[in-house]
This record gives sequence, C-alpha cells and structure tokens, in this order.
Amino acid sequence: MNPRIEIVIHQMKNNLNEKLSLNSLSRLVDLSPSRLSHLFKAETGVAPIQYLRVLRMKKACELLETTVLTAHEIRRLIGIKDERHFLRDFKRTFGLTPASYRTKHKSNVINVSKKAKLTAE
Repeated sequence: MNPRIEIVIHQMKNNLNEKLSLNSLSRLVDLSPSRLSHLFKAETGVAPIQYLRVLRMKKACELLETTVLTAHEIRRLIGIKDERHFLRDFKRTFGLTPASYRTKHKSNVINVSKKAKLTAE
C-alpha cells in the first residue's frame, strides 16, 4: 500500500473523535485533496470520507457491544456531532438503530453464555 495512504488511514483510526476533513488529511501527506482522493480510492476502493465513516460506524458498533455508554456518548466519542447523521449512517451500515443493535447483541451474548453453561454441566 502507498505509504501516504497508510499514514492517512493511521490518522483516521487514531483520531476518530476529531474533525478530519479531506483538506486536513491531504495536508498531512502533502497532496492536493483531489490527488489524495484519487490515490485513496485506487488503494482502498472507496473515497477517504466514506472510509472514515465506516471506521466510525465500526467503532460505534464495538462500543455498543462492549460498553454501557449511551448512543449520545458514543456519537461524541467517534466525532459525529449531528445525531440525525449518526442514526442514519448507523442504520444504513448495520440495518438497525444503535438501540436495536445493542439489544440484539445482548441477546446473542446471553444465548452464548447459556450454551456455555449447559455444556459445562
């Protein structure tokens, strides 16, 4: 992978809670925004901002599964200020609202632990 794209991805992953624009990311690797977009899409198959959105949604999913943080707190931690955008993007990505996703995941955890208990007996 192109080292500049690796730097941009690293920046995204480590700074999900910050406002990361195409301009700021392109300055980081000394490329024009259009050149960065072109290279990024060639390497990853998606535009940089789409990639960032997916990273944020995956992190939200992880936090819903592993914490008791509210959707509002999670939204802030992953750098999304607008609640409507967060809900829309989450539902578009996972097919469920954050609350429904958490409920579904909880039932899966309960079912797994019940199975583990039964097999241990």
